[in-house]
Amino acid sequence: MPSTLSSTGVIKSMRLPESYTGHSKSIGGNGGEDWIYSHYPGKERYPEISVRYSGFPFFGNTADGFRNLLKLEPQVIFDASSPRHSREQNQNLVREASLPLGNSGNNQIFNTKSGNEAPIFFLEKMEVQNISQKNVLRVQGYFHGPDKAPQVFLDCVFIDADPKSEEVRIEELYLETDNKGLFDAEQANFEQVLKSIDWQN
Repeated sequence: MPSTLSSTGVIKSMRLPESYTGHSKSIGGNGGEDWIYSHYPGKERYPEISVRYSGFPFFGNTADGFRNLLKLEPQVIFDASSPRHSREQNQNLVREASLPLGNSGNNQIFNTKSGNEAPIFFLEKMEVQNISQKNVLRVQGYFHGPDKAPQVFLDCVFIDADPKSEEVRIEELYLETDNKGLFDAEQANFEQVLKSIDWQN
């Protein structure tokens, strides 16, 4: 039977794939607020399904840009493979929401610099999704080096950890692998994890 992870931040519980028997956690930094709980098959590093909270606050326009997206009906915000969803207005929405997205916010839309300051993440898709009656921002793409070759593939759900607070603090639930074939193969498992989420009140 799949294992059930309980009481992790805003996630009350979710069901993990039965093959994900390996677990690790890291707590500390940022005044002790941040944490990450990782889950993976056996002793393998990848694929990995993790829940992460940074505790870092975002204010003003940065917070508004993220929350304004979550107020929208579920929809595709950006799709690099679709001319319809990669127009300038789509890119503007990405720019407004990118800062709270951590390393994946350092993408080709938000950061157009080159050389040592070039982006480290290629954004393939961003969309607003409704999961168990809560809107979240889902991002898919891959991290790369200077040669642009994919190194780590990411499918991440970004959650407003406290919508009633003036500042935005982000909790993340993500699938990560270092192999595209493995990434594609794990998508069905990750979708089932998302469907199983029960949020805290």
